[in-house]
Amino acid sequence: MSDTDMLYMASLQKRLDASEEENRKLKELLRDIQPLITGALYVNYKQTKAADEVYDRIVKALGEKR
Repeated sequence: MSDTDMLYMASLQKRLDASEEENRKLKELLRDIQPLITGALYVNYKQTKAADEVYDRIVKALGEKR
């Protein structure tokens, strides 16, 4: 493997690490605001279906049910 390949692989790993860290932070933020979003959507009974869809997407993104 050439030096260029090694540098490229190191660059990719650095970008992957940065993306994973950003993803972790966004999931943490989403966990914090999930109750607020859910509560706001369920205020209007006409929005129940939309609220259910948003809630399901949040749960799927987080990979857990809170």
